[in-house]
Parts: sequence; C-alpha cells; structure tokens
Amino acid sequence: MTINKSKGQTLERVGIYLPKPVFSHGQLYSYNSTFLFYCIFIAENYCGMKFVLLKQLSLTQQHCKIRVRVSRIWESTTPLNKNNILSLDCLLIDDEEYAMQATVRKYDAEHFRSVLSEGTVYIFENFNVVPSRNNYKVVDRKYMVQISKWTRVLKTNDAVSSIPLHSFYFIDFAYIYCIIFNQYNHNYVLFHSSDVLSSVTSIAPLSHTYVAQELTAIRKLEIRDIE
Repeated sequence: MTINKSKGQTLERVGIYLPKPVFSHGQLYSYNSTFLFYCIFIAENYCGMKFVLLKQLSLTQQHCKIRVRVSRIWESTTPLNKNNILSLDCLLIDDEEYAMQATVRKYDAEHFRSVLSEGTVYIFENFNVVPSRNNYKVVDRKYMVQISKWTRVLKTNDAVSSIPLHSFYFIDFAYIYCIIFNQYNHNYVLFHSSDVLSSVTSIAPLSHTYVAQELTAIRKLEIRDIE
C-alpha cells in the first residue's frame, strides 16, 4: 500500500482502517518519511468475545480488551498555566458500573481529543495499566488506564444499553466534616473527588476571585443532608 504526498509535505498523522488484519511482523514501514503519529483501526468481530472488567485490571495484565463507556473527558492543567495541559483524562465505566480513570499523555492528547467523545462506548486494546496518581484523581482506584498512540480504539454499538453513562460513589454526609477538618489541619487524607447526596438550600450570587492572578467567576452553594 502506498500513500502519496506532495514534495516537501509533512504527514503529521496517518490513520489506516482495515477490515481485517493483513500485516505480519515487519510488513508495515515508511520509506523516506517521518510520521509524528499513526494509528491503525481494525474492524474485528467482537461478538461473543470475553472482555476484562475494569476491576480485574492489574499491573501484570497484558493483551486484554476492555469495553467501556467514556463518561467524561477533561484536560488536567495547573492554575498557573492553564494553556499548558498536563494530560487528557477521561472516566471509563464498564458493564458492572465500575468506574476507572484513564489518562492520555500531553503529546498524544490532540489526537485522542478528536477520537474520543463523551457518552460513546469503545473497545480498547494495547493500553497500559499504571498506578493511580495522588492528584488530578476523580475516583478512588489503585490503578488507572494509560492510553497511548499504540492503543487500538474501536467504537462499538454492542451492549450500549447495559453500560451506564454515570457512576456515583456516595459518602456519608458527616464524612465531609472529617475532610474539612483534616484539610484545615494540613492533614490531607483525601486525594480524589467524592459524591454526596444532598439538597441545595441556598445559592449565592455570582462573585469573582483571583486564581493564579486571573479573575475567576465563582458561585457558592449551601447544601444539607437529606436524611
């Protein structure tokens, strides 16, 4: 197969969609050209195939496939430099409503920002399982999925109805006071986002404050336990 390009033209990304695997080891190569990114999408028959559940993933897991819904996608940045992203992150949910965070390194973020969309079910293969980090963490999990340019991503319509769009892990309302107390005393025991079921009792007017020397709009809410 030949991909023609104009003289002096640089191919930043090359995507190949194949109805079935046709390359053996060493058959795919580029001649006198450098690709900054390439990805091969192979349409396979996944009907009846056994997928690994997110809770079964471990650091020793190799050559497995997961079928998950991308619930949310966001960019991880720092307040001091919002234009320079640290990573592209997303929340994955499987058939058992188990949620796990996935991350894409900054140099692959632009590509996967156009490939992945919120609410869609995908099959992932050739990904890495890495320890969860202590910051920019939305669920309390030991591991997270790391997506790279070698990861195969296939959009699927199978089992779409069985995978929820959202997954919540509610904590006791009283535990919020424990979190506030520990943070006030610089004893940080919580490094992930939490969910709580409550009612909104009041909504403050929109105000502004400076975050990293940038004027930022904020709105404060007052909530209470519904139990």
